[in-house]
Amino acid sequence: MANPVYGKMVNQARASRDEAEVASLWVEVLHAIGIDAAHGYQIIPEKKIHGLERPDLVVRVVLSEVVVLIVECKCFEHDTLIGWDNAQTQLGEYLKKSECQNGILAIGHKCKFYNLRDVFISERPTYDWTNAFDRIIAILIHFTRTESFE
Repeated sequence: MANPVYGKMVNQARASRDEAEVASLWVEVLHAIGIDAAHGYQIIPEKKIHGLERPDLVVRVVLSEVVVLIVECKCFEHDTLIGWDNAQTQLGEYLKKSECQNGILAIGHKCKFYNLRDVFISERPTYDWTNAFDRIIAILIHFTRTESFE
């Protein structure tokens, strides 16, 4: 990881019990790759999507108000089989209720990319910022061009 600021943020996300550290990492990375107002996107923390449900980050196209991405963040303590399973269920519900096709599940310094059409979301690969930084960025850049993780 060439940028020491991202390295520090990844370490904070890996060690913190506060999911806000994980969300902060994702906001900064999404902005850095062009998911920002200058490119027509808005990142909204804790945006209510249905009833009282509030994903950690909702990305929508400003002009159409279409939600194109949901990021659900958890602290590293959820980096267990049960933690991933529960968080995947939560993200899946957010995607369905918001009619959003794409989601990211971020647990500490790890992440998975989802598409609503995934039948077995648990089979998606898990990426670790500490050894797959370039791959994660490539997936996100592809998303900015296609608005899809397929």
